[in-house]
Amino acid sequence: MELFRRLFGKTAAVPFVNIHCHSLAAVDDGAASETVMEQMLRRAYEDGIRFLCFTPHFHPPYFQTDPARIACSFEKAQKFAEAELPGLRLFLGNEIFCRQNTAEQLHAGRCRTLNGGSHVLVEFAPSEEFSTMQSDLLELCNAGFRPVLAHVERYRALYHEERAAQLHRSLIFLQGNCRVLAGPRCEEKAFLKKLIRSGTLDIVADDCHNLGTEQPGLSAGYDAICRQFEEDEAERLFYRNPLMVLTDGVLPPQNTGRRIPIYGNRSRWEDYNHKEEENIKKIYTI
Repeated sequence: MELFRRLFGKTAAVPFVNIHCHSLAAVDDGAASETVMEQMLRRAYEDGIRFLCFTPHFHPPYFQTDPARIACSFEKAQKFAEAELPGLRLFLGNEIFCRQNTAEQLHAGRCRTLNGGSHVLVEFAPSEEFSTMQSDLLELCNAGFRPVLAHVERYRALYHEERAAQLHRSLIFLQGNCRVLAGPRCEEKAFLKKLIRSGTLDIVADDCHNLGTEQPGLSAGYDAICRQFEEDEAERLFYRNPLMVLTDGVLPPQNTGRRIPIYGNRSRWEDYNHKEEENIKKIYTI
């Protein structure tokens, strides 16, 4: 937050970064029309989101929208944002149902990474076994991708024996859904809070699909984390880490100051503060 305000002014509000949403018009089970898409974008903007990555489902044969159709809808969203929502930056990716051939699908261009980088938002069936999840995720890592596991609270296989931490140590990033953190007490919320306390949860996103029960917005979850933990922890989950993912940076490890490892050579280090400044300037083209 200090760095952003140094670049953009002391009174500037730190923007929320949302790497997982289904607001793109008529491409999956999210926004049903261009009008709904515009309403969802406006609501996200009013909530404080300034970086937003559309992640339509890719799950053949259930969701396999033609990439050209997605690109057309994305272009309409960009034009609307430029005209109506100043300062909103839009990006494109997919939420991919992870299988053994996911790396092949990515290399073939049938689905997208987040903003064209190496990070890949993936999901599994909630009942999937841990061994299958681990195998498929590590296969993506070995293919040169950086998996981000979507809505980690849904996978009961990760609730036991510190399995989430095991994935995290394998450089698989974990994303939780905001409405769970902002909602009433439940097993899923308790699990996410456990991950936050252990430094295992990396990103919070809204995974919005509509204007009703799955509407856009991150502020309620951000406020909940500020109340229960520290503001710096909220900024890590809602701003710093997702920004690094969108700019294809590296997430800072917990409890090690502000220095981050560089992928491919763990003995090398660089100052995270400098990396964050580079990413902010790049994404705002200043």
